[in-house]
Amino acid sequence: MLDVGCGWGSFPIHAATKHGAHVVAITLSEPQARLARKRAAAAGVEDRVEIRVADYRELSGERFDAIASIGMVEHVGAARIDVYARQLAGLLKPEGRLLNHGIARMCEGESEAGSFSER
Repeated sequence: MLDVGCGWGSFPIHAATKHGAHVVAITLSEPQARLARKRAAAAGVEDRVEIRVADYRELSGERFDAIASIGMVEHVGAARIDVYARQLAGLLKPEGRLLNHGIARMCEGESEAGSFSER
């Protein structure tokens, strides 16, 4: 599976330890990648979790059974959301699954979502 915007590696480590998944995880942050690799090694799953410093737009030639993007879509922006969606869809194998989680308002002008989401 692919984890787009893996942060400190919590989801890939969970997927590997609890479900036996093999995960390629990407982040733009080298410090996050370093710590995520250390965390995967400490959890004993460094053979199933590969942490890369990469942009999702750079990925090509690989296909995944599943993709998770948790809390990353907010950083894509409205102007690039179509590119993001096409890129992730193109990385999925036929019948693949995509989890795209984000906290955002659907339309400008909607009432605020509340202090938690606005924060």
